Amino acid sequence: MSDAVNIAVGARLIGVSADRVRQLVRSGLVHSPARGQVGLASLLRGYAASLRASAAAPASAALARSQAIKAQIVAGEIAARKAELVETVAATDLIEALCEIAVDHIGEMVRPPNLKGFPQDVAARIRDEAGEARIKIEAARAVAIAALISGQFEEIDG
Repeated sequence: MSDAVNIAVGARLIGVSADRVRQLVRSGLVHSPARGQVGLASLLRGYAASLRASAAAPASAALARSQAIKAQIVAGEIAARKAELVETVAATDLIEALCEIAVDHIGEMVRPPNLKGFPQDVAARIRDEAGEARIKIEAARAVAIAALISGQFEEIDG
């Protein structure tokens, strides 16, 4: 699975502006697998490296201490965010798998051999309801994944 994220998302994850992420890409500290995207692991490493570099060549001792402390704080925040991302990816994968299983089972139910013996009008209603169920599953999948990404669970809590 690719760890590529949109530059704006990556910037938000590490608490900097998108322009700062672009600057890190231009400087070669961060890998960009595609236009407008960065590798998350590369972003984390590159940002930490930029903080260490700025702490190593400060204008003053106070600035060096400040930069070193900021690098430690960011490293801790990055570790916490990475753990959250891993959980989110695992939950997203689970939602995708469950939806795929459900849609596959519904598809199997409405295959012609499985509707054999039903009157045509009943079989047609079963197929229509199966189609509606697939649409509802896809909509629920989208809502669940959006809630995971945004952290806003109100729509699925209700």
